[in-house]
Amino acid sequence: MRFVAAWCLGFSVLWSAGTGRPTWRNLGPGGGGWIASICASPHDLNELFVGCDIGGFYRSTDGGQSYRIYNTGLRGYCPQRIAPHPRDPNVIYLGCQSG
Repeated sequence: MRFVAAWCLGFSVLWSAGTGRPTWRNLGPGGGGWIASICASPHDLNELFVGCDIGGFYRSTDGGQSYRIYNTGLRGYCPQRIAPHPRDPNVIYLGCQSG
């Protein structure tokens, strides 16, 4: 549940031991706006790629616990499509409105 929630929504559910009620914690990349695209790496189960409308392109190597921004060379900060190369883990294709 924790990985699926972080992967899909950028949030994680933590169950309170005393009350049995869920507590929400933001695990997403942040930066405002919304997540335009998200993709799990076919090469590493802990690697996630996220495209945000304002912040640009983010990468997590720890299953969504933390993110690092990678925007060098982007003309527009809204990657709407993310496609990792099927064989080369060092190549990721991004589709943006700006090209």
